[in-house]
Amino acid sequence: MISETKLQQKIENISQKLELRNITIIKFLKLISSQSNMTSQVLIRKTGLPQSHLYRLIQEFSDILSPKNKFISINKEFSNQVSLYVKKTILENNLHNQKLATIIKEILKDIQPIRPKPNRDLDQFNATIATTIKRIIKLNKNGDLHNKKIAFLGDDDLDSVGAALSHLCNKVTVFEIDDRLNKLITKINEENDLDIEVVKQDLRQSLDDKYLNKYDIVFTDPPYTKEGINLFLNQAIKLIKKSYLGRIYLCYGNSDRAREREIEIQNLILQHNLIIKSKHYQFNKYHGAQSIGSQSSLYVLDWTPATKIIQSDFIKIYTND
Repeated sequence: MISETKLQQKIENISQKLELRNITIIKFLKLISSQSNMTSQVLIRKTGLPQSHLYRLIQEFSDILSPKNKFISINKEFSNQVSLYVKKTILENNLHNQKLATIIKEILKDIQPIRPKPNRDLDQFNATIATTIKRIIKLNKNGDLHNKKIAFLGDDDLDSVGAALSHLCNKVTVFEIDDRLNKLITKINEENDLDIEVVKQDLRQSLDDKYLNKYDIVFTDPPYTKEGINLFLNQAIKLIKKSYLGRIYLCYGNSDRAREREIEIQNLILQHNLIIKSKHYQFNKYHGAQSIGSQSSLYVLDWTPATKIIQSDFIKIYTND
């Protein structure tokens, strides 16, 4: 027998040791507990893990796997417990996402009358409430909320509120220059008994050393200038842990008639030696921002051992500078 608590702790330990997301490990367990014809070749194809990583994962679970043979499966002694745990985890996560979406919608709707108007000097455009919800659900589905430390660089869309309302994160920190937003986030934080750390920060200035290399995830919807994106990426890279679990979510949009600008931004991302894990086209919707069709894409960027910052003077980061 293996208890749910013990299995959950085992997954957490393996996640940190192998630098794999919990969601990847759950997928692995689902495959080997629900199907009996799982060879290593099939598992590699279905999980997307390289052979070396898969073998290390198999080794970590060797105490609950059937004796080594052609197929990889859970030992009958543990199969029911593991199968039930996986199904329960997936079901609870789906139900949690549904409930979370409703809660975020209610709270953001309630504060609309006191929400600050976008400051165009800071390139602010409010994303729709539906977009804020989509972002948080995407983070959760990607395994980037549970037990994660997450930082938001700028937060006029109140994404930090959604992340904190999930009650899944180990830490939520907002770095924001706009006092109006900092006061609003603090108000929501106190009224809903959340645990958001709000830091007034001009990102053109140095971050406090105590925040460096401390976050698993950084989310940002920066000014859509090359200098602005470079600055925000630099600060994000300084904040994330140097780990294969380190990830940056970056929003960027441009007119479809100005594709050369997006090429320039994609080249900038690659110059930082970040991996473009995925790009979700027109993921974000905004009130206003007609020049970019009131929408932008969401880039999911993964850390690599070669990831680096790119120096610049950062004098003109906003559109009106």
